[in-house]
Amino acid sequence: MNVHDMIAQIQVRLGFRKDLQEEILKEINVAQNQLERDVSFNPYFLWRGQDICLRESCLDYALPETFVRICEFNNPLFHPEGSPFAYEINRGLAVTSYAVDNSVGTPLCYTIQHGNLRLNKRVSGIFRLFFISSTTPLGGLVDSNLWTEKAYDLLMNKAGLACAKLVRDVSSISYFESDLAVSLLNFKRECIAFEDFGYSIARADKLYSEFSTPVGGWYDSEICV
Repeated sequence: MNVHDMIAQIQVRLGFRKDLQEEILKEINVAQNQLERDVSFNPYFLWRGQDICLRESCLDYALPETFVRICEFNNPLFHPEGSPFAYEINRGLAVTSYAVDNSVGTPLCYTIQHGNLRLNKRVSGIFRLFFISSTTPLGGLVDSNLWTEKAYDLLMNKAGLACAKLVRDVSSISYFESDLAVSLLNFKRECIAFEDFGYSIARADKLYSEFSTPVGGWYDSEICV
């Protein structure tokens, strides 16, 4: 199933229409963007992990371009061998602003600002960052992505509901609303199950391979699941 199948299916559910292709595609990408940034759940196929090299000479670390957010309940910063820093971060001590402490020691809080991870103390070590990433928008040469592969019904129903509201089709609105509720509930259950599994194996240091070449303070890691 790809984006063309999705557009055709939405057209059928809107009353066997043959138009609105561009409008439907726009709503599909809006729906994808909203789902990736919905903090009520974490799409299981968008979890990524990278090892970040922390140095005493640096307080700010550039986040990946696809970075969306850190989930504070799922090992946001995790040292494979364990550390007080990892424990404190896991306790959810995230803040929006604070006075930077230039001393060397265990950071007690962090913040995300302008695409950077900022710590309140200087520290050396390798830490593993788990985060939610964005994926490629649909359209043009991109016929499919992780959303069409893993959560087709959810994306289709969310975009379809927006299109039904756009054309003010009361019957289609009701149709998409009921299907969206079911697909969202099922998807959230999948995400919770994955997080429970991922949490346990991450603690056993089996989720990601060893770090390799450092790139701008980051260590790329190959995902093993």
